[in-house]
Amino acid sequence: DNFTVEGWFYTNTLPSTDNQTIFHSGTDISEGFGLYIRAADNRLFVQGDLGATFTTEATIVPNRWYHFALVKNATATGNWQFYLNGRQTITGSITNAVGSIGGRTRLGNID
Repeated sequence: DNFTVEGWFYTNTLPSTDNQTIFHSGTDISEGFGLYIRAADNRLFVQGDLGATFTTEATIVPNRWYHFALVKNATATGNWQFYLNGRQTITGSITNAVGSIGGRTRLGNID
């Protein structure tokens, strides 16, 4: 399956201990895929189940809008591409068939 998840996010505070969720699709944090701000260094990362993680070089700063697009192309070699503010920053592969993952899509916190 091919698809794109696209949106805008704004944060007025950065995570200090736990990663901050931008969006997540799946049954829980260990199954599915999502976009997060990593607490350790305030970088964006894409994580899929089975531990596949791709981290951007972009450091997120508070009080600024960001545009993102996460593209899955089933026919491409690096079948995931991530764009931040129109610039491709990540290419990688997540092996699980994302179309078969159940659950729901969440925006923001997933407590």
